[in-house]
Amino acid sequence: LMTGNNDANKPAAERKYDPDKPNAERLATIAKRLVKYVKECDSTRPVTAALAFPELSNLTGYAEALDVVGYNYKEHLYKEDLIKYSNSVIYGSENGPSLEAWLAVRDQDSIAAQFIWTGIDYLGEARGWPIRAAQAGFLDLAGFKKSSYFYRQSLWSEEPMVSLYSMKKEDYEHHHHGRWNGPPHWNWKTGEQLKVVCYTNCEEVELFLNDQPLGIKKLREGQGHLTWDIDFEEGTLKAITKGQDGELYSSELTTTSEPDKLTMKVDSSELIANGQDIDHVEMQIIDRHGLPVYLADHLISLSIEGPGEILGLENGDAKDLQPYSSLERKAYHGKLLAYIRSKPESGKITLIAEAEGLEPAKVEIISK
Repeated sequence: LMTGNNDANKPAAERKYDPDKPNAERLATIAKRLVKYVKECDSTRPVTAALAFPELSNLTGYAEALDVVGYNYKEHLYKEDLIKYSNSVIYGSENGPSLEAWLAVRDQDSIAAQFIWTGIDYLGEARGWPIRAAQAGFLDLAGFKKSSYFYRQSLWSEEPMVSLYSMKKEDYEHHHHGRWNGPPHWNWKTGEQLKVVCYTNCEEVELFLNDQPLGIKKLREGQGHLTWDIDFEEGTLKAITKGQDGELYSSELTTTSEPDKLTMKVDSSELIANGQDIDHVEMQIIDRHGLPVYLADHLISLSIEGPGEILGLENGDAKDLQPYSSLERKAYHGKLLAYIRSKPESGKITLIAEAEGLEPAKVEIISK
């Protein structure tokens, strides 16, 4: 931290620091030593650091010791600092998910990248019991994609895409941001006033409800997404767009019937019989038409046969406090994930999932 008096002529960054704290100029000395040690081990790669206060780090020489300078949540400094520190390579080492934060990178070629806190939800930094995890990710604790994942895809990807979501209008007004953007389902009350949100990187999208057109919306610069105000009607909501390749792309939400059965799929149908290899098994609750039931939350019980063991279950719900070692857990957004580990013996592993009122599911994995 910066030493010195309360001289009003000092730069603002210096005056914010308590003079009784350690001298921030030591950071530059320490950084140079650490960079030296790193390059003694590997001279091929640049050294960087994530600077929470680059205003001060630039003044003390700390930033100058780095090959690549990381700015944490300081997008507003980019334009000026690219001029002031023209020899620096600057990127966003920790950033929020807002559209403005992304545009600050996209629209300035000299900013190398951004790293958003964070890609996936993680245990800890929870905001009030019984929440057990930070929910900042674009993937939940089970690795399932949130709507915000597709929002980022619409900003970053060059592949044509379109993705639909719906929510109550009041939820949109109070909670719409880069991390939570509404659920992908079309199961509401008749006549309920909804905000339909569409993420796309295409120029325009036309929306249909039960094949009736609801209007075309054009994606304006800096807008980030499209919306329609709609009263709920059971059926199928569909968005259609045309990519620059001339092909049509679509996304749809369909009202589902009652949950009917469980399905299971594995990352791999084979494991290595070494007692260490791990497989992911995803369970999904579907209706009689085979559609995923987003609102299903049945308690699912698992059993296993053969040379394998269930390490744990995760549903992605940050409020679910069921122990990982339990062999049963509620579905969340209609899904549940099981982690299966091989044993040292080879053979066939059979995993069975059951839930009251649903047709059970079974999957086989060969361990060899």
